[in-house]
Amino acid sequence: MINIGIVQCCMGPGVFLLGLIQVLNQNPWNIATYVMRMFSSVLRMEACMSFVLALNRLKVICQLKYRSWIHNMLLAIIWLLGILNYCLLYTPWAAYNATPGVFSTHYDLTKPYSYLLQQTGSYFMMTSFVLTFIVYTVICVHLLKIRKSATIVSSAKQEQHILVYAVFRFVIDVTLAVIYNYGGLPPVPIVDFPIIVGNVLNNLLLPPALYLTLNRSLRKKFFSIKVTSNLNTVNAQSSNAVTKVFSVSQNGIVKND
Repeated sequence: MINIGIVQCCMGPGVFLLGLIQVLNQNPWNIATYVMRMFSSVLRMEACMSFVLALNRLKVICQLKYRSWIHNMLLAIIWLLGILNYCLLYTPWAAYNATPGVFSTHYDLTKPYSYLLQQTGSYFMMTSFVLTFIVYTVICVHLLKIRKSATIVSSAKQEQHILVYAVFRFVIDVTLAVIYNYGGLPPVPIVDFPIIVGNVLNNLLLPPALYLTLNRSLRKKFFSIKVTSNLNTVNAQSSNAVTKVFSVSQNGIVKND
């Protein structure tokens, strides 16, 4: 989860700068291009890391007996491939550009290996999506078998939540990946804007929104923290107000004396 959070945070500055160059209608020093090139790597890395996260959950829930260092090795390979993908975009062989007036980023197909790099990355993404969905399906089947056994009694909500989360992510991830990599759509604002917004919301907003929606205990904790924070703020303001009133009244007594 930490690795996924890190790569998702890397997406934020690039999206901000992409919007900024649209407002300014210029790309000073190509800063937005340099930062948005992380977008290409981050999308692929997040998909692969989600598969590793699913494997870790499979190992814990199904009590599989294999070494945990395999997950660390997979994460290290993903980081290396992501960094390699990013570095290749600075070579004469491939490029990934952010342009004012274009509401999404695209591979520069005038470079000899840009298309190959795009397609290779898309294959990694699609494979990760399918494998992640399969792993979560296996987890659901395993939990259903446990529930049906006489030794453990539980509701079907846990299995349903896992399956709903997996289906939502799989459908949206695959849809966005197919549209972007294989859609062959023209680079016009009416097409680019929904694609870039969809990718950003899918990676930054959808996961926590699904967790809060499907997990009742997490939802209660989240909103209880929010309510507690608001109550503490109100109490602090009330305390400050009482202190001020008391101070004014004391000053008035002193003056009258």
